[in-house]
Amino acid sequence: MPVEILIHATDKAGGAKKGFPQTVRDAADVASAPWGTGEGLPDFIQLVVPDASVSQVENFLSNWTNEITYDLLASNAAGRRYKLSMNINIITEFGLDKAMRTEIHNYILNTYNAQLVEYVPAEAYVTYDIPNTDWLALQDDIIDKFEEQLDTNRYYFTDADVDLAIAAGGRFTLTTAQVLNRIVDRLA
Repeated sequence: MPVEILIHATDKAGGAKKGFPQTVRDAADVASAPWGTGEGLPDFIQLVVPDASVSQVENFLSNWTNEITYDLLASNAAGRRYKLSMNINIITEFGLDKAMRTEIHNYILNTYNAQLVEYVPAEAYVTYDIPNTDWLALQDDIIDKFEEQLDTNRYYFTDADVDLAIAAGGRFTLTTAQVLNRIVDRLA
């Protein structure tokens, strides 16, 4: 039942921040196939949680997978009208800035021959007319294309906690209760 969580020990340019969890593995799996040399200091620290399961940790630390939602508003022989919405908390709290939104917008226009119908920045949604395109394929394509930029963690550990772990050799153990007391919720 114990798990090990790989946590970023430093900021990555254009990517994960110090204290953000990267991945979780079952401790038994780590024992049979240890973390690689790139999965330790100076880039990562390893947190052992003896009283948690992988599924519990993944559920709690889950990355935002619904940053963009798609609603089919209308459909006919010429195509479909979709309302694409971005979670406003993601935009404001996680830096999904105007440049990223523009890049996603241009990708939809150019890749799918879409027509812009409506853009409401205050509510973070855009409506497009798109020639016959399966909405699940569209959603999967956008998420796959921009996965790295959209794959942001809501929960993280403070710089002070990461620095303590680094000083202790980059590997430390906390119970689930201790983790819950230390982890920070960016939307709180």
